[in-house]
Amino acid sequence: FSGCSSLESISIPSSVTTLGTASFAACSSLRAIDIPDSVTAIGELSFFACTSLLSIRLPAVSSLSDQLLQRCTTLESIVLPGSLTSIGNGALRGCTALRSVAIPASVTSIGAKAFSDCSSLSSLSLPGSVSSIGAKAF
Repeated sequence: FSGCSSLESISIPSSVTTLGTASFAACSSLRAIDIPDSVTAIGELSFFACTSLLSIRLPAVSSLSDQLLQRCTTLESIVLPGSLTSIGNGALRGCTALRSVAIPASVTSIGAKAFSDCSSLSSLSLPGSVSSIGAKAF
């Protein structure tokens, strides 16, 4: 569905377990997406430049892939799952409307530029479990 600029919402069926690389990238009108708990892996760039996406709840994935939500400029909130152990490079880079993030205690690593250019980010909960933070992560 990459580049489907008129796609506004999507409900993914519970039979889906993986979202591939750039599966919804540049869907500039996408405002809502329902990702079922059956999804256990989400590829890099899956929601890259979804510039109308307001919020997202992620299922029980273990990592936020590189550039997963990069340049989602209207994204205001994200719910990170308790199963999360790593946040990839540039995962939320350029999410300029994002105000706060609660990173689960299960996270041990945060990639380079993971939250860079998040100019509205004013509250971040960083657990003691984090042992590795990449260059320019914030």
